Amino acid sequence: MPAVLKLRASSTPDKLRLAAEARLQQQQPAAGTSLPELLRLQHELQVHQIELEMQNEELQAANAEIEDVLERYTDLFDFAPVGYLNLNADGTVNLVNLSCAQLLGLERSQILKQRLGSFIPEDERPAFSEFMQQVFTTGVRQTCELGLLVSGGAARTVHLAALRSPDAKGCRAVLMDITERKRAEVKLREQLDELLRWQNAMLAREGRVQQMKAEVNELLARQGLPARYPSQVSS
Repeated sequence: MPAVLKLRASSTPDKLRLAAEARLQQQQPAAGTSLPELLRLQHELQVHQIELEMQNEELQAANAEIEDVLERYTDLFDFAPVGYLNLNADGTVNLVNLSCAQLLGLERSQILKQRLGSFIPEDERPAFSEFMQQVFTTGVRQTCELGLLVSGGAARTVHLAALRSPDAKGCRAVLMDITERKRAEVKLREQLDELLRWQNAMLAREGRVQQMKAEVNELLARQGLPARYPSQVSS
């Protein structure tokens, strides 16, 4: 995750304090300044000091809030159940979360600045290039299903969704592992095909049985005998 500049609570008050000291030196009371004027200057100095202290407290509170939000964002980003990436128009990875790195079986440092296309099977890269072109051309959320090469493991199937960023310089992408779902779909399709084969075989067998019954009735009729299978006799 890119480095985030933290607000330094002491920097702004320090600058203000230096500016206040410089102004105070310019406003040093001249000889013969009256007591009311001296009291007024003292009061202004005290008010200014309190303002600085209040600003310092506000900055510290803001810094603590920023750190809290950053921590929560980091947890949500890294430990989300799907892979998050930021990509350039050419597919270069600028940002990747922990889930995506685990899906690829790599460290994040091995993924950053690499093209996502290098982790896609070669025969599917043209489809990925067309997908990225659509993302940046249309500005509309695009989705597709692609294979994903996994370090030290079998290839996975992922659902990829991407949306161009407002500045059109990159896009945000989500990778969802659908390998098990695709395997389940293949298995279900195989089972349906098997059932259809059995159904066709049973229908063919039933048709053959009915034909044989009709032939028996026909032979019996030629011999002047009653039909053995009345249900096959035409009305």
